[in-house]
Amino acid sequence: MSDVEIHTDDLAPGWDAIDNSLAGLYSEEPLHFGTIVKYRMGGPDPIDGFSIFRSDKQAPHWHYVTYGLTELYEKESPDEEFSGYGFEFTMRIPRAPGDDSEADLTDKLVWVMSLMQNLARYVFETGNCFDVGHHIDLNSPILLESNSEIRAVLFAEDAELAPVDGPFGQFQFLQLFGITLDELRAVKQWNSRGMLELFRKTNPLLITDINRKSILNDASVRQAIEKGSEEEGSSTASLFVAEADWQTNGNACIFALGAFAVDDLRLILPARICHDRELFIRGKDLSFRFIPAEQNAWKVEDDTLEIALRKEDAKAFANMLQPKVGMYEFPGLSNFKLRIEKTEIKNNKGEVVEVIG
Repeated sequence: MSDVEIHTDDLAPGWDAIDNSLAGLYSEEPLHFGTIVKYRMGGPDPIDGFSIFRSDKQAPHWHYVTYGLTELYEKESPDEEFSGYGFEFTMRIPRAPGDDSEADLTDKLVWVMSLMQNLARYVFETGNCFDVGHHIDLNSPILLESNSEIRAVLFAEDAELAPVDGPFGQFQFLQLFGITLDELRAVKQWNSRGMLELFRKTNPLLITDINRKSILNDASVRQAIEKGSEEEGSSTASLFVAEADWQTNGNACIFALGAFAVDDLRLILPARICHDRELFIRGKDLSFRFIPAEQNAWKVEDDTLEIALRKEDAKAFANMLQPKVGMYEFPGLSNFKLRIEKTEIKNNKGEVVEVIG
């Protein structure tokens, strides 16, 4: 990554649309960082560049904005409604006293740009887009090789940047907000909207402080989450679990699940079934569906294992699950066994950093 001025193209209407949105917010020139070889010219980094602004609103912080997930130079996609993937990333990080130069950013906070590039690379390579309310487990501290409890990202609307109707289509500013693993579980158990409202009560601009502790340490916050989940259920309609499989033998079925997924399933399943909602689980090769029903049963439907549970049994089924290797049976489902297998958590180098189960 280079610290030179990156807006070098003579015609970049999409870039100008981003700049125009920021012009009404900041009077000072931002710091600029750019990729040395742009992605469209064969480089490895999808984001062409970053503008990083000094802000003193709420608390002194750096405000990062990307250029590259939308169409900057010309219309290339067939979708006339949206520019590129329909969003650019933003993120806010505390600014320490005296941290006001490019050197400060390069030495201390370049990890933010690396995080954004990695997430953008996922979007470019898979075609899967992020949106407000989406979340992702980073499988490591947000700042690698640190002791930060912030290990996941929740995507939110940037409170100060409205959606744009640009020259190549509409786009929004999608802010990355770092959260802890128990906060991530609460998002899944309840919903992103409710959790974002709780975060914004004390942190309106959603500044990511990698040194903060979980808001669930506050008993009133835990009560609000439990009440919201009980009254509204969970908005998590599906889960992707790499270590999930099933096989049948005559009228018997064995459902295999990685131990890492157990805690999520324990939280989410009752909050879905008890509110007449299905929960879909997509494995690497096979799929599963839990559905509310008047009678407990299981069957294979169109290559999907369908597990029907009565509302009154959903909590009992969830409580049966334990993140420990072993074979489990639920009395309410005949000829059905659940096998929990160990999960190995690996870092970005492929090294096993934790074993669950």
